[in-house]
Amino acid sequence: MGLRSVVGPRYSGQFRYAPVEGTAGLLDLDLVQDLRARDSPFVPATFEGEAPTSAGRGFGGLRGVARFDHRTRISPWYVAAKGTVATDVALVSDIDPPSQLDRYLDSLRTDAGGVWSSGPMSAGADVTLLQDVRIPDAAHPDRRLFGAEARSTFQRLPAAFLQLAPVPVGPAAFAIEASAARFASLAGISPQEAAIGFGPTALNAPYVVGTAAAQVPGGSRDGIVRLDVAPRLLWGNTARKSCSRPMWAGAPMSGFSIR
Repeated sequence: MGLRSVVGPRYSGQFRYAPVEGTAGLLDLDLVQDLRARDSPFVPATFEGEAPTSAGRGFGGLRGVARFDHRTRISPWYVAAKGTVATDVALVSDIDPPSQLDRYLDSLRTDAGGVWSSGPMSAGADVTLLQDVRIPDAAHPDRRLFGAEARSTFQRLPAAFLQLAPVPVGPAAFAIEASAARFASLAGISPQEAAIGFGPTALNAPYVVGTAAAQVPGGSRDGIVRLDVAPRLLWGNTARKSCSRPMWAGAPMSGFSIR
């Protein structure tokens, strides 16, 4: 980003653990005390009621990013979590080499969940959390990702799911997938979105704010629950002598699926 630079003491460390059989994980931690924090100016709010961007990068110049990956498998349970969490929008692009994919993403993502399985049946819950790291104004790239400056970013909050793998029922096979997920913002609806229907994280929001297209009374996003149910019935024609398995087991046979 132009003449931008980061100067100061930096700590990088990786912690690996495997305390018991079936559990393992790692934590990558990168901290920097940015002595150039003073180069980050105060930026007024772009919309009435929203928080301005405070002077100084990160929290008092201390900035950090954590990457973690955890796995626990204890039959019949499997629990996992993987994600990236940063203190401010520009830290990843400031300290990571160009080869890191995180530099080019619009958000930093964290996924966590658990699955219980028994035979063909599986059930569990998961969650997806996002940190919006888009930089619409390269002249003022700094914004904290916690506190008042955190944007109203939609999250995929705890979702429950159920899956039944194909089970033979005579010449057919039956399977089903079902899930219920809640989508909402942990920070609530931003004042801008509540007023005009488009928030800072809405697609192409900078191009429609202030125009007639943005005036959508009551058009703000709100928490919503999505329910998906997908039953499947599969049937295979076993007339071909060369096939010894039903279609649902993977043999190349004719059939149909109802969803």
